[in-house]
Amino acid sequence: MPPSAQVNEQPQEVKRTPLQLISQGACLPGIPKHPTFALQRQWQLEKMALAFRVFARLGYTDGMAGHISVRDPENPHTFWTNPLAVHFGMLKASDMILVDYEGVPIGGNMSRPANAAGFLIHSAVHKARPDVVAACHTHSVHGMAWSVFGRPIEMITQDAAYLYGDAQAVYRDFGGVVVTQEEGDKIGAALGTKGKAMILQNHGLLTTGTTVDEACFLMTLMERACRCQLLAEAAAANGIPKVLISDASAKYTFENSSGPETLYWEGQPDLEYEEYLYTFPTIRGYSFGLYGCTDIDCLENESYHKKIKVLNGFKQEKLYNFNDLTFRVDLVGNDGNGDKNHYANLTATGWHALDQKPCAWGEFSVEFVWPQNGTCTCSGWGRAIGETSTTCRKGGQHLPIPTS
Repeated sequence: MPPSAQVNEQPQEVKRTPLQLISQGACLPGIPKHPTFALQRQWQLEKMALAFRVFARLGYTDGMAGHISVRDPENPHTFWTNPLAVHFGMLKASDMILVDYEGVPIGGNMSRPANAAGFLIHSAVHKARPDVVAACHTHSVHGMAWSVFGRPIEMITQDAAYLYGDAQAVYRDFGGVVVTQEEGDKIGAALGTKGKAMILQNHGLLTTGTTVDEACFLMTLMERACRCQLLAEAAAANGIPKVLISDASAKYTFENSSGPETLYWEGQPDLEYEEYLYTFPTIRGYSFGLYGCTDIDCLENESYHKKIKVLNGFKQEKLYNFNDLTFRVDLVGNDGNGDKNHYANLTATGWHALDQKPCAWGEFSVEFVWPQNGTCTCSGWGRAIGETSTTCRKGGQHLPIPTS
């Protein structure tokens, strides 16, 4: 080949996916897909319940306001939503209601109504945006505070860049509480064809996603972004200038950080933490294991009786289907003659807190032998949220066992 015909070939860089960009070593997998509609539906409903637990922990509850909707995988013209007037922190997968686009409940929990305003907002969003699987609406404090300005969140932080450009919308035509289809349709239209999140002026926040996980994470991100914006505005009012992220940098961040798979994984830490909290066995009276131990001074042969409401299991493989649940309590005492170990096992029947079945009751009478005038440290697994009649005597006085 003549020199003029030679081509200086350079190895081309393979473009990496957003998940590959954030993964050093093995790459995070994509969004899970389930082989049947029933499994996909149950997975979505459990994620929905966990998202509500996240919102409860973060303080997004506001009376009867606030809702999440999830499009049904088998019947996409219907969606699941939460019942009216139930605290976010109490919701389970079995509590959700399936409604059609006419607002008629057609499945799930039929014992309570859905939120009428929530239906009008979410039905409009799902009809206008077939790509949206889940939507969240809350009256979070900082979201409501920033909404009064009718302005989008500025590109002042890296997190704010997740909402760059058309991904963020503002609905400025507040017409009071949503009680008409017209108002709902206007909100749905204002989101646009690319909107992931929207500020409802004088009202609150709305986020969407291809998964509950994505919509939930965007809600927490948007609330934090509103808080940062309010703090930045307060500082700027005192003469401290704001430095905005450049348009090119904000766009680059958005393109590499705001895809469905990345946002799904962004949501996992909070959702998995909620599942983790409800994975351990729980008995009121002691704060166990990872939640800390309680030191109690007791007299020898002190005994106590527990009436335990079993809320959930303690092993990952038993989250959804198990019969016997065992609580182990290790008592370590020192009476001056060396450590003495005492063990007690409590067995009950129960199921996961997010399951559809009610909780089981078990009554147990357990006697622990305490060292004479010694100090006992109780440790084990779980956190105290059941019921008990436990007391401990110290110096002749009956004291309730500490609950934290």
